[in-house]
Amino acid sequence: MSGKKDTEQALWDGYISGTMDREDEERLEALLLQDEQAFKAYASVLSSQESTLPGPEDEELYLQRLLGAIPQEKAKPVHSERRKTWSRHPLFHYAVAAAITVLLMGCGLFDQLSSGTSEWIHRPQQDAPLSERMLDMTVKWVDTWRR
Repeated sequence: MSGKKDTEQALWDGYISGTMDREDEERLEALLLQDEQAFKAYASVLSSQESTLPGPEDEELYLQRLLGAIPQEKAKPVHSERRKTWSRHPLFHYAVAAAITVLLMGCGLFDQLSSGTSEWIHRPQQDAPLSERMLDMTVKWVDTWRR
C-alpha cells in the first residue's frame, strides 16, 4: 500500500512541478474532474508542497489580473425594479381592496344584497334546505344584472 501511495505522490509531484509531458497532464486533469479520491490525493500533495512552491512575483498585479479576468455582471436599471416592487407590496393590494370596497359601499351594492336577508333566513321551515334557498336567491339576483 505504501508503494502505491509513493507512486501516486510522485505522479502528482510531477504534475505540480510541470515536468510531465502534455499527454500525461491531460490524462491527470481528466482524472481530477472525474475521481474525487484522485482530487483528494492531488490536494494533499499540493498542500504538503505549499511552502516550496513559488508565489507570484508581484502579488498585487496578479490579483488585479485575476479580478480583471472575471466577467462582470451588467448593471440593471434601478427604475424598472422600483416599478415592480411597489406594485407587489402588500400595502398596495390593501389600498386597492379598500378602494373597491368603498366604491361598492358608495353605490349601495351591499345594501341591496343584504335587504331582506334576515327575513329570508329566519322564515319558517320549508321543504328546501337553507343552502338551496340561498343559491336560488343568488341566481335570481345575478339574473337581475343580466337585464
